[in-house]
Amino acid sequence: MMQKHIGAHESWKAKMAGSPVRIQWDPEKDILLQPLPYRSIQIGISGNAVERYVKDWIVQIDDITPFCREVHQLVGRVEMAKAMLSVENIYSVPEDLARRIKITD
Repeated sequence: MMQKHIGAHESWKAKMAGSPVRIQWDPEKDILLQPLPYRSIQIGISGNAVERYVKDWIVQIDDITPFCREVHQLVGRVEMAKAMLSVENIYSVPEDLARRIKITD
């Protein structure tokens, strides 16, 4: 049984080394830091994806520090703070990709 695990780990390492993009699923929390019943995707890039990201994919950078400070001032007024936040959308993913990135069981 241990050999199977080692083989799977080696396969995972080889796939990771050959890919400039990595994803993982992170627990999601609400505005009060309470766990939510779903996870959010975290995407990491390396290699040539970093250069493409910096030179080609970024179209705008906004400093949202003042906005964050404004929301933070509403700590005791959660509903007002929630109303200021963006709506998060759930996107559908083709089934073959969903299996590959382990969205589904």
